[in-house]
Amino acid sequence: FIFTPDKRFILKTVPVAEAMLIVHILRNYYHHLKENCDTLICKIYGVYSFHSGYSPVVYMFVMNNLFYQSREIHRRYDLKGSWVRREVGERHKQNPTILGMDQDFVQMYDKINIGPKKKQELLHSLCR
Repeated sequence: FIFTPDKRFILKTVPVAEAMLIVHILRNYYHHLKENCDTLICKIYGVYSFHSGYSPVVYMFVMNNLFYQSREIHRRYDLKGSWVRREVGERHKQNPTILGMDQDFVQMYDKINIGPKKKQELLHSLCR
């Protein structure tokens, strides 16, 4: 992931299959976002492909940062909801700039501070 300097948007490289899937479901995705403006599904603003010389084509999404806030970030995690090979371990504990994974998050007893309004939106969305 690459964040814009203001942290409001994320650039994410994706496999070609994922890029093509979004293009394929774009009409339904658009209607879902339009009908559910309070959705917590990431809003994808663009799908791009880049090619340079002999390098393979790189596909990228530009999307909103769902948990954007102006507070300082102390640790970062890539949470997938899986336990299989989802731990960085000691390196993450010793160096907070290293991206942690699911098991690291659980072991560190960290919490996601999203504020009371976002918390209610998230809980409401999960109960639907």
